[in-house]
Amino acid sequence: MVRARAYIILALLLLFGIWFRVSEFTDADISDQVRIPGNRISMISISLLSKKTVNGLKTASLLHTDDLRPDGFDVGAVRIMQDSSATPLTYRLTAVQQGEDNGLCSTLSLDIYKANESIYRGKLEDVAVASTLARDGYDDWIFVVSLPSHDTDLKNRICDIDFVFSTKKINQQGGLYGESRVSNIISTGTW
Repeated sequence: MVRARAYIILALLLLFGIWFRVSEFTDADISDQVRIPGNRISMISISLLSKKTVNGLKTASLLHTDDLRPDGFDVGAVRIMQDSSATPLTYRLTAVQQGEDNGLCSTLSLDIYKANESIYRGKLEDVAVASTLARDGYDDWIFVVSLPSHDTDLKNRICDIDFVFSTKKINQQGGLYGESRVSNIISTGTW
């Protein structure tokens, strides 16, 4: 008798298992599907990469100038590119002084060239330039920093300043922000 009940229970479990397996929904299932034609999800990246123009490796430092003297100059180059974005990207270059102001950063001159044309000529600390990266493109920037002053108070000084390449995308829901910093340490000697 116990054996017969065990067979009946096993047969019922087997039937219920088959029924649950074959049927798509049970009474406890809730299914709601909404189709919106033309709706799509897209994703952008606004990450900027600063790379060396020589070998394409990421760079964190551009100008490391020692013993700069009056009428002397130093040259550095950096390649700015997007990190896998499918849309054109507008970005901005500014300079942010890192150390204390000892007069050197405010005295240094900066010339910037992009695509063989001069896009900035002025004081190093005042730089503010905007540019747009084409999709899958890059910009090569050439920086020329010089010391136009013969002021002896500028001897043995250090200017620690970062070039900041930044971009942002803002809409009603919020925004995204991307930034790449390239450090520069420029020191003067004696003359």
